Amino acid sequence: MIRLGVNTAFLDPGERSGTGVYTWSLVERLAGDPRIELVVFSRGGRLGTVGEKWVRSVATPEFRSTPMRILWEQTRLGRLATAEGVDVLWNPGYVGPVRPRVPSVVTIHDMYYAEFPEALSASRRIYYRWFVPRSAKASAAVIAVSTNTASDIARHVDGVEGRLHIIHEAPRDLAYDRDPHVALRPYFLVAASVTRNKNIEAVESALSALTSAGHDIDVVVAGGDPFGILAELSRHSRVADRLKLMPGISDDDLVSLLKGAVALLAPSHYEGFNLPVLEAQMAGTPVVASAAGALEEVLGESALTIDPDDPDTLAAAMSSLLGSERLRVGLTDRGLKNVERFSWSRAADELVDVVEHIALDRAALEGGD
Repeated sequence: MIRLGVNTAFLDPGERSGTGVYTWSLVERLAGDPRIELVVFSRGGRLGTVGEKWVRSVATPEFRSTPMRILWEQTRLGRLATAEGVDVLWNPGYVGPVRPRVPSVVTIHDMYYAEFPEALSASRRIYYRWFVPRSAKASAAVIAVSTNTASDIARHVDGVEGRLHIIHEAPRDLAYDRDPHVALRPYFLVAASVTRNKNIEAVESALSALTSAGHDIDVVVAGGDPFGILAELSRHSRVADRLKLMPGISDDDLVSLLKGAVALLAPSHYEGFNLPVLEAQMAGTPVVASAAGALEEVLGESALTIDPDDPDTLAAAMSSLLGSERLRVGLTDRGLKNVERFSWSRAADELVDVVEHIALDRAALEGGD
């Protein structure tokens, strides 16, 4: 049995971010796997998974600041992993120790800092620019969540091609049978925090064009506005009252919003994967998405594709969906078929395969010594 350490020091155990969903979804599937003994390094020893009885938790500090967490991760985590007898250390949040004391694996979800730095704060850009390539070079294996992200990693980090493994994410196990959200007007949904890559400007432009053409519709944005992008856009928009921000909603409310929407909009300039498009398809909701980043890889031919640099293509796709029930039903059917390609259980098995190879290589090397 392989003792697999999991570095979750970067996460609050209750965090519902993309990396949080990814980490705890896989930990839950790995828990109880007869090939793996899990040792999870987590803040205060708290876990964000229902598989707790199968997991040994090791408390990290609660960390009063991000720099303190980074310092601990780079100077103490490797020692702690060694003391716990860890065979392989998995770092699911972009970064791991750059001088690991045990063989390590790092998951890189996207390459925003290199491909679309405008989506990140200045401090996060600096952090990723310094640590992501060094973590990748120090790791025995690098997990990319899409082929597109793997290509981006290979382009920006020298010497990792032979250690890259592509393991797709999957939609969450939500209560997809919930009743649809009821609204005064038909609405389209954006399920994302508003960052520059999400291209909310194209959504506003398309909404303005459609209302000018006589469509009585809204757009609901289920997410935050951390950089004030939507707030600034709304100050100058004639459809500001139809762009409705709904931050901090529950998973159940998200499903209801998805099921009540005409479609989910994902006109992004760049994505490393994008879970909401698959969750929309699980809810039976059509998807309109750009072909940028990994979106085309994730969706295939199951969505309407638009040009992120041409809001008119988004408006045309939205108009087509408003006018054709047959199109909506067809996209729903194709979406439900598409999500069958993705599974957290399959992702966990693929991760274990990577970990087993690393552990065997380590054993062979030590045996040779």
